[in-house]
Amino acid sequence: MALALTIPGEIESQDLHNVHPEPDGVSFEITFEYNDTAQRLMLALQNGEKFELVVLTTHNAILALDDVYVASVSFAGGDQQEFRGTLQAAAVRVF
Repeated sequence: MALALTIPGEIESQDLHNVHPEPDGVSFEITFEYNDTAQRLMLALQNGEKFELVVLTTHNAILALDDVYVASVSFAGGDQQEFRGTLQAAAVRVF
């Protein structure tokens, strides 16, 4: 199963390079190629926007994140620009 990010009604399916769960159990660091999705998440951070549902598909499970804010964003330039962001959820359901 490929790593992917989905935000219903916003982002159909964004391939991810990595998903790293944080120790708090409700925050996840994601990385992927810088693109329109990265710009959308940066705008959500800037506006303090909440997503009702974010779905992360990992190698082991499908994670449904409820009431999600973008907690941080950054990106590295160079030949292959990579976006890094942290999503923080109120609750996480595992399928």
